[in-house]
Amino acid sequence: MERIRKDFVTLTWVMIPVAIAINIAVGTLIYNIKVPLYLDSIGTVLVGVLAGPWAGALTGLLSNLIWGLSGINPQYTPFASTAAVIGMLAGLIGETGWMRSFWKVLLAGVVTGLVAAVISAPISAYVFGGVTGSGTDLVTAFFSNMGFGILPASFAQGVSSDPLDKAITFLLVFLIVKALPKRFIARFPRATNVMEQVPVVARPAPAMRATPQSSAMPAVASVDVWDNMPTPAPVASTPAAKPAPASKPAASKPAKRAAKKPASKKPAAKRPAPKRPAATRRGR
Repeated sequence: MERIRKDFVTLTWVMIPVAIAINIAVGTLIYNIKVPLYLDSIGTVLVGVLAGPWAGALTGLLSNLIWGLSGINPQYTPFASTAAVIGMLAGLIGETGWMRSFWKVLLAGVVTGLVAAVISAPISAYVFGGVTGSGTDLVTAFFSNMGFGILPASFAQGVSSDPLDKAITFLLVFLIVKALPKRFIARFPRATNVMEQVPVVARPAPAMRATPQSSAMPAVASVDVWDNMPTPAPVASTPAAKPAPASKPAASKPAKRAAKKPASKKPAAKRPAPKRPAATRRGR
């Protein structure tokens, strides 16, 4: 489960809708021009090789369901299981490293086509009666005219058409992977399926917050200079001198004299003694 969770990264989820669009666009074109091929699994194989078998299976399943249920071509809906198996096989084959070699890519397409023919033949025979409206109906009609029944004719058509179709599909995916930038391929979880040496994608370093020291000089210069300088000897700390008392402003001479001269004290006013009345003399 952990491996499956790692396969479904953001890039995988972005790639799946693109692959579905490729499947529907190319498949509809081939269906309309009545070529006895399909080429409707290019995106499925691409996702399976780059993101693993489960991502490829999901791409194939959703591709046929959306293709059929949207009304573009309802006949593709029953083949959703076949598309899912193709995506699963693409992922498993990618793990073996076959997508790195040209002839192994063709062999992988042939093997996938044979498996797809075995799964799709009963669906084509019993659901559609061997007639799906695509260019492969000509091949089915050819085997039916040779005396084959519906199921054997559908199986013979699948065995003759599907290996060639899937070989071309795997070859196109091989060329697409070769054309894409290696740094882009390296972002996928299964990039080792198509590359022996995956380039390391450098991530930008997080921005550092500016500090008072770092703003004064560059960070690199501070490391190179200060780390190589000898450590200064410790300096003995001396007690701080006490501040001198503030001097009073000099007073003027008249002010000094006034300050030295004692304050004059006025004598208290004496009250006059009351006068006694003169004693009257009595005669003797």
